[in-house]
Amino acid sequence: MQGRTDRPHRVVIVGAGFGGLFATKALRRAPVEITLINSTAYHLFQPLLYQVATGILSEGEIAPPIREVLRRQHNVDVRLGTVTGIDVDARTVTAHAPGLDYTVEYDSLIVAAGASQSYFGNEQFADFAPGMKSIDDALELRARIFGATFRGSTSTSIPARPGSSSSTRWTWCFRHSATTCPPGRCNGCTSSVSRSSWRRR
Repeated sequence: MQGRTDRPHRVVIVGAGFGGLFATKALRRAPVEITLINSTAYHLFQPLLYQVATGILSEGEIAPPIREVLRRQHNVDVRLGTVTGIDVDARTVTAHAPGLDYTVEYDSLIVAAGASQSYFGNEQFADFAPGMKSIDDALELRARIFGATFRGSTSTSIPARPGSSSSTRWTWCFRHSATTCPPGRCNGCTSSVSRSSWRRR
């Protein structure tokens, strides 16, 4: 590092997922200047996306602001942007943010940009099997689940079992969030809809 002893070592980290955050925190006591670049202003806890999709959690509960997570670490500069280019020879990273393009120089580079779902060349599967990598993905799936459930609870009759002369109307079960339960099948249901409201057509 000859000729660069007059300033701290510059580390650029791309991505604020688990890898990016762990790398940033691991350098909290190191004599370095860290620039953390992420395409969103929040850290997404992806393992809980399914709970957002099923309505158990709100999106804010699994996506804390990055600057809040790193508020006690003083050697990091958090920047919003999508990395569009890396020049290895010049040791620079180019990023695009809303209304702004900028370049950051580095001495060391950590790329922890994450991954996206793959359909292995069968992109038509996306219409029936949406991804689960972002909050937008979870909200789209939640809209599908809730929409299908409420449509079913208001207009769908399911044929009765053999030997029964009536059909069963399924209703929204608040205990199971995105699950519909037929009359009398959910013994522990504590929904706001009383059990007396279950009725057959």
